[in-house]
Amino acid sequence: MSRRAPLPVAFAVALALAAACGIPSDGQPTVLPGGVVAPAVAPSEPAGQPATDVDVSVFLVQAEQLVEVVRDARSGGLRNALDLLLAGPREAELTAGLRTAISPQTALRSARLEGDTAVVDLNAALVEVGGQEQILAVAQIVLTATAVSGVRQVRIRLEGQAVEVPRADGTLTSEALRREDYRRLVRASP
Repeated sequence: MSRRAPLPVAFAVALALAAACGIPSDGQPTVLPGGVVAPAVAPSEPAGQPATDVDVSVFLVQAEQLVEVVRDARSGGLRNALDLLLAGPREAELTAGLRTAISPQTALRSARLEGDTAVVDLNAALVEVGGQEQILAVAQIVLTATAVSGVRQVRIRLEGQAVEVPRADGTLTSEALRREDYRRLVRASP
């Protein structure tokens, strides 16, 4: 017949063993050697390095033609490109003879993608200019939006409503506009 230790003795032995495996009572943390514990999640950017800028193309007017200007920005995307366009030319761009045909009161209400179509909703200030200036203003918006990756065409809305806007030849349309609709207005690269 086998003999077992009485239950209170077995319990006391188990409790002593468990206590021996616990955290020491010295109250000070133990420093582990480097590299022993790997972080659970890798950092998204190396520490101490700033986020990199991206190139964003906007189209400005020079001598009744459109020229592409590449700006450094913190982020790309449709909304950012249009915000940069609506901010107007920078001092150096003005000095170089660049301007905008877009009224300075024009504000972007929203910009979203539906497939490869940018739906750009502006306030009514866009139509404060007329004739050739309106053609250039619309061309600036279409060319800037289609320079964004994934955007092939643009629908322009004013105050949330679909409107007719001019193509380069002056014909009005409420259809989606493409880069090709304004190609003849773009200054050829040297």
